[in-house]
Amino acid sequence: MSAKPALSRPALLAGAVLFIGLCGSALTTIWHLNKNEREAQKRFDHLADGVASEVAKRMHLYEYGLRGTRSAFLTNALNEITRKDFINAAESRDLDHEFPGARGFGVIKRVPERDEAAFVAAAKKDDWPDFSIRQLKPHTGERYVIQYIEPVARNRAAVGLDIASEANRREAAQNSMRSGEVAITGPITLVQATGKSLRSFLVMLPIYQPGASLASPAQREAATLGWSYAPLVIDEVLNGVKGIDWTSGEFTLALRDVDGDDVQNFFTSPDAQAQGIDGLHEEIVFPLFGRKWSADVRATPAFFENLGQTHPREVAANGVLVAAVLALLTYMLAVNGLRRRELHAEQSRSAAIVEGSNDAIIGETLNGTIASWNKGAERLFGYQAAVAIGCKTIDLLLPEDLAAEDTMICTTLRRGERVEAFDTVRKHQDGSLIDVSVAASPIFGSKGECIGFAKTIRDIREARRAQLALAELNAELERKVSQRTAQLDSAMHNLRGTVDAVPSMIAYWDKNLINRMANRSYADWFGQEPAGMAGRGMREICGDKFMELNGPNIDAALRGEPQKFERKVNKPDGSFAQPSLVHYQPDVIDGEVQGFYVLVHDIGEIVEGQIKLTAALRENEALLQTLHQHAIVSVADAAGRIMEVNARFCEVSGYSREELLGQNHRIVNSGHHPEAFWQDMWYAISSGAPWRGEICNRAKDGSLYWVDSMIAPFVDANGQIEKYISIRTDITAQKRAIGEVIDGQTKLTTALRENEALLQTLDQHAIVSVADAAGRIMEVNPRFCEVSGYSREELLGQNHRIVNSGHHPEAFWQDM
Repeated sequence: MSAKPALSRPALLAGAVLFIGLCGSALTTIWHLNKNEREAQKRFDHLADGVASEVAKRMHLYEYGLRGTRSAFLTNALNEITRKDFINAAESRDLDHEFPGARGFGVIKRVPERDEAAFVAAAKKDDWPDFSIRQLKPHTGERYVIQYIEPVARNRAAVGLDIASEANRREAAQNSMRSGEVAITGPITLVQATGKSLRSFLVMLPIYQPGASLASPAQREAATLGWSYAPLVIDEVLNGVKGIDWTSGEFTLALRDVDGDDVQNFFTSPDAQAQGIDGLHEEIVFPLFGRKWSADVRATPAFFENLGQTHPREVAANGVLVAAVLALLTYMLAVNGLRRRELHAEQSRSAAIVEGSNDAIIGETLNGTIASWNKGAERLFGYQAAVAIGCKTIDLLLPEDLAAEDTMICTTLRRGERVEAFDTVRKHQDGSLIDVSVAASPIFGSKGECIGFAKTIRDIREARRAQLALAELNAELERKVSQRTAQLDSAMHNLRGTVDAVPSMIAYWDKNLINRMANRSYADWFGQEPAGMAGRGMREICGDKFMELNGPNIDAALRGEPQKFERKVNKPDGSFAQPSLVHYQPDVIDGEVQGFYVLVHDIGEIVEGQIKLTAALRENEALLQTLHQHAIVSVADAAGRIMEVNARFCEVSGYSREELLGQNHRIVNSGHHPEAFWQDMWYAISSGAPWRGEICNRAKDGSLYWVDSMIAPFVDANGQIEKYISIRTDITAQKRAIGEVIDGQTKLTTALRENEALLQTLDQHAIVSVADAAGRIMEVNPRFCEVSGYSREELLGQNHRIVNSGHHPEAFWQDM
């Protein structure tokens, strides 16, 4: 009888434990189900808000493009802008890269009805002979005419459209004009995208008369000249938007304009019908350029699958298992105790690392009170931990003018977000300011809530001093470069004067027999000015008889065969036959004849002329060799397309000559420089002025390299810019080792195929002298006189021993 209670108590206890376990499992399953629903809702709310935010962010991107288009007209009246000006401005920007999804940017002109005929006539003359005004519906009053749009290839149908002929477009234009802000139309169908019915928009920004008063809507309307605008197709706008992962299939999106009475979707996800779900969805209404859009986001089955939540059935099963394995509790408690000891040891190691760090590591409560203060903080700020702990960071370390900075940091951390390292200043115990780098992260509790902050503060005073030293070195380098550039300009002028002073006739004809350079003697022989000969053909200048007489020699020179012959050279009118010795010297680059030099000497002075010519050719060959060894050279036409490059360009960029010809220099654009940098450069050279600056380019293999670039425009006989010649020096090594002393100046950077350009650089960097075969000085440049202290008259006819210092032994001069 006594054995029954002993046997029943374990059974009753087991039953009770099982009953309690099953009840706990049921409650846990219900709680987990509710938790899954809350997490799904929170995740979906974040997803929906992100989608709507990314749509609005992409649309607001185009506002910058509108303002950039408008800024092109701020310095000129809208009526003074030509189509060519607009195309040049558009080509200076990479629209598809900067404003993805935009069909283009253009200008809408406000045209009074009475001026319509005159406006059309002017537009036809402005490089659009077929220009006409088209209307969607007939109307009276002002015309709002699309005059320019780039790229025009995909927007040609829009040129000439009067947007005031349709109420939706007209209303948006008038709202923008009166408010001075960007405005957007309701859903429309673009004339250049008729297949996208009611899935397109126009965004517009008014262009006002410079200097006009814009205080009231009426004044703004009176001052409006037109609008900068962009046509958008919503499918193209949303294609590739960062932050919206269409491939995940977790949601569907429907967009609608809810500002009008007729509310309908203008965009629906391609798979919205197939993925339709009656579960989680959210409609977010947000303002956009004076209108309201609605984003309807709905979850799909993939959304719930990707949450990775545990199913309540699994929770229930686990609860039953827990009830069955309570016998293992002792073992689990032992394991738990071990883990606690390991955690304590890990915390001790972490504390040792914090205390040993050279950086200041500070722990703070949610209200900014200092809770921990390591040795690095004591060394950096001078406060002992006992003094600092309990104080507020904003009171202890921040200057008064940076109090808002700490408030911003705390606000960001309370949201659970990190604060990436940034440079600022903090206050030392003695009141001095310290340059520091600050980074911060939230500290989370066991439930995932933010319970405090951890800040890491690094001393960057040494780095700042190094930056200042680097800036001073750059300034000194710029000063030296400016000085050497001024010397180069002076030498170029002097060298041109020297060439014009040579009595021999010197010219250069390219392979198409177009004159590229002629000295004063050559031009005088034909009764021309040197500048007036450049760009003209040989037959036009020399006449048919000359071409017939010299044709075989010209053909041989263009085959690369030097020609030397004696002939009586007649003037174009047939008078004054001058016995002359004529040289045709081919200009061969990479095995290809580019043209030939013409050198004509009077026979009576043949010896002197040959000496001068030989010296000039040696100097010219040295200049060409120096140019191709040290300079990166390219020639572009007036539109910026590459016409020629030298081998050094191909070597540095990694592209072959064939890959570069016909391309724009954007092929090596690294994206390092802001858009304003290129606008300033283009404005300078397109106005006829040379430009110089340092440019960071990207090679074909993706690597970056720096060049010191000089770009010079060359004009034709009519004063129009014919091409741009760019001469660059690779300064990548200087950029990588800027701390080293620059021990040399930039070598000769400008040497053009045309002799005039090649001869303009010499005197900037060189001390030049010319001696005859006996060593007697025949000519010196001003730099020689400046360095030696002798005048030109004292040097001419002397041997170079006049400047011999006696420093070198006689064997040195014998070897030379």
